[in-house]
Amino acid sequence: MGNVITHDTTNPDKVQLRLAAQAIALQVLAQMKRYLRFLGLETPRPEDQEAWLDVAIAQYVLLEIGRPRRTWGVMKWAQRYTPHVYTTRSAAWIDERVQLHRRHHLYYKQPVIGCMLKVTREAFFAAELWHMWPAGCSLEDRKRLSLDRRAELAKVAYHKTRPDAVLRERSLSQTKPWEQHGISRRTYERRRKSGLIQG
Repeated sequence: MGNVITHDTTNPDKVQLRLAAQAIALQVLAQMKRYLRFLGLETPRPEDQEAWLDVAIAQYVLLEIGRPRRTWGVMKWAQRYTPHVYTTRSAAWIDERVQLHRRHHLYYKQPVIGCMLKVTREAFFAAELWHMWPAGCSLEDRKRLSLDRRAELAKVAYHKTRPDAVLRERSLSQTKPWEQHGISRRTYERRRKSGLIQG
């Protein structure tokens, strides 16, 4: 049971937890589509589609809590994103997977979703897959990624509020134009201030 979170949906005190989990489930479904776009694929590779469908089922089961129990959402998703599974497996097989998640209220943890979908570190940042940790990440790696992500978000927020700010990649400390002139930084800045050097 270390790979899943079990949600007690019958406890009235857990309503906020359930709503938070449902909000994350929506984000996971959106991030799965974003991951496909990053990979340049319309659908996952046939050998990966069962894992993709299993992750999607977990999200849909969370979303349907408190609503009439219908599997139309899962079936529609399977038909669109996992056509190989949809055509080779029966509707009864898919429904059996749905019932398994319903009975145990299972929801995969972020590292497990990353492993199941084979998320890479590059994809994690480029496609903003914040609820899918890259496959094979240790606890220390995940802490580092969290810090990197927070730093990236802080940088984006800063440049939204300060559009005139110079990006670090284009700052003097990074470009080091004085090296092209064969002079020190102090001399470069002095000459630039006096107008002898343009830059």
